[in-house]
Amino acid sequence: GEVPLSTLRFMSWGMKVSQFLELVNPERLRRLALGPTKRSGIDLSPLEGYSELKCVGVSGHTKNFEAIGKIPQLEALLLRSIGKKQSLPALNEMTGLKALEISGGGRESIDEVNLPPLQYLGIGGVLGLHSLDDMGRFSSLKDFGVGAQSKIEKMDFSDSPLLESLCIGTMKGLVTLAGIEKLERLKSLRVLWTGLQLGELIERLPPHLESVQLLSGRKTEDEKTRAFLDEKGYQEFSPDFLGEGGYDLSQLLM
Repeated sequence: GEVPLSTLRFMSWGMKVSQFLELVNPERLRRLALGPTKRSGIDLSPLEGYSELKCVGVSGHTKNFEAIGKIPQLEALLLRSIGKKQSLPALNEMTGLKALEISGGGRESIDEVNLPPLQYLGIGGVLGLHSLDDMGRFSSLKDFGVGAQSKIEKMDFSDSPLLESLCIGTMKGLVTLAGIEKLERLKSLRVLWTGLQLGELIERLPPHLESVQLLSGRKTEDEKTRAFLDEKGYQEFSPDFLGEGGYDLSQLLM
């Protein structure tokens, strides 16, 4: 007889896969990864009936994308290589979502996404992204990471009171980081290879930081910065970027 799966990863470059999800027994399936296929054509509509799913990864597939928003128990979602023609308001229906990662693909902003319950948000390598305004749309956010977004010039965390971990990397266009001094719960901060003035940033570090890593890419400056941070008692950085959430989304589609 059939043995219900708890985890399923799938990718294919040959077979016709549009109706693949109709062949899957959703009983007890908690983790599902739909990797790249030749035409990225998997029909997502059956996901609406996957009542046990907790974690989903989707790479490029957008047919009946709105079905993702109809999985109320979903806790973690990884979207990879989703094109700018695909709008994202369906995500706002996911009131139980705790972790969201968006990588690759392209879009100018994610302003249409409004998820107050979200605790972890990761964004990286999204072509054309130039705005991450109004972080208050994610008022429960504890962990945030963003990288490889050269067009973003400003970020404001004035309305992110619960943030505990912040990682920003490879964003040379970023010249303004507002509200950082208001993050009273922030414990871990990494700012790597941006356009920010690190000396000015150091003067605004919030009070309860434990680990800090600041790199400009200029050796002499970075050595002086590290020496200053060491003198102040800051650890170099904490590898526990996801905090207590336990979501290893980066591995889901590998």
